[in-house]
Amino acid sequence: MTPAQRFRALVADPKILQLPACHDGLSARVLEQAGFQAIAAAGFGLSGSLLGMPDIGLLSGREMIDQYRNICAALSIPVFVDIDTGFGDLNNVIRTVREVEATGAAGLFIEDQTYPKRCGHMQGKQVVPVEEYLPKLKAALWARRDPDFVIMARTDAYSVLGLEEALRRARLYAQAGADMLFVEAVDDPDAMRTVNQALRSMGVPSMANMIEGGRSPFLSAAELQDIGNVWSPIRAVHCSARSRRCRTGPGRCCIRARQLRYASGCSGLTHTTGSSGWRRFGSDKLGSNPRLAVHRHADPHALSLHSARAAKIHRGGRSQGPDCDRWLPSCEAVSSASC
Repeated sequence: MTPAQRFRALVADPKILQLPACHDGLSARVLEQAGFQAIAAAGFGLSGSLLGMPDIGLLSGREMIDQYRNICAALSIPVFVDIDTGFGDLNNVIRTVREVEATGAAGLFIEDQTYPKRCGHMQGKQVVPVEEYLPKLKAALWARRDPDFVIMARTDAYSVLGLEEALRRARLYAQAGADMLFVEAVDDPDAMRTVNQALRSMGVPSMANMIEGGRSPFLSAAELQDIGNVWSPIRAVHCSARSRRCRTGPGRCCIRARQLRYASGCSGLTHTTGSSGWRRFGSDKLGSNPRLAVHRHADPHALSLHSARAAKIHRGGRSQGPDCDRWLPSCEAVSSASC
């Protein structure tokens, strides 16, 4: 199966797909070895990693595509990516879609914000008229060479124009042929349920974007599935930035693996602060028997790939990675702008 076919199969599975968002090749490989079956890469993480800046449209299409190529080359699992607003007019969208497809990605999403765009959970964003976005979406659908390559339409209209307009746009985007729909930054669980019911009636899968400190309520995978979401991304850049903020000196790398075995059936990762500045990471069922000990002054990029296997857990009898609301710390260092 191609990456796109495998990704479609994962989305079609009855169990919600948790899709962690990496920001470089190393974070991507760590997430793969942690047991996730697919991952994402998007402007939020790339802006923080490459530029140390917030997601406000600063990255060029070339910078993002080059990073996607590196990430896809490092992995054997599907990668779903972000092309912001398409980096220009219809011709730019066509070129962008074809270059992204050539990286080996399984699919992408394109949004209806004005340019320069902003993180969907930030204040001050705006959306273009439907008449301006629909030709871009149709150009993206036309441009793909593999019919299985996934094109998702994203609308940011909920925060700007309200629920009804967001649903109206979602219907139009589905009618135009979008494979999947993403109504960004819905801030109420009841509204999230309404959105998902509407999208289900259109026959398209839906996504919820979980960002700590964002507009949407930070729900567990089980809660999201109960509301009706098919898949949900989470962001590894939060972990990296939080860990780096705790470093006290250049070049200090104190990460070590401790008892790499894991317990079958554990539901997530928890942490307690131990003696000598070590933070012990284990599972609910492991108690004082930690899988991985990470020094509070550690550099996350020193994490070896064999040690990353310690983060792998089992949920429901198969390996799918940790629950999204239990392992990502908050991160103020990625951006001075409020998400």
